[in-house]
Amino acid sequence: MVAEITDFMEESDSEQHNHFLVQISFALALLGWLIIGSTLNTIIFSAFPLKLALPEWQLSFITALLSSSFALLVGSVLIVLALLINPKDNVLQRWHLTLSRLAGLFAILLVLMIPL
Repeated sequence: MVAEITDFMEESDSEQHNHFLVQISFALALLGWLIIGSTLNTIIFSAFPLKLALPEWQLSFITALLSSSFALLVGSVLIVLALLINPKDNVLQRWHLTLSRLAGLFAILLVLMIPL
């Protein structure tokens, strides 16, 4: 009887630990997306009004892109870390796929800015 109770308590602790890890992973991913979203907001608002022909605008836009790269990297690392903590979660897998596509688009944007 006592052995059954201790087994039940151990299983319950394991379930609580797994639930805690799921919550932590979701919180990390959400924090990562908040960092990425606020950084993209900064980039977008620094780009407008579009004045593609002015060198001052080009320089300020390139500066905004480069200065925001670290924050984008931190947000990306938080999302990947959340996926490492809870690799079976479908939502985190979809967020990771979206993040990898956005990272590819950002890299293409940086390459396209080289001639400017």
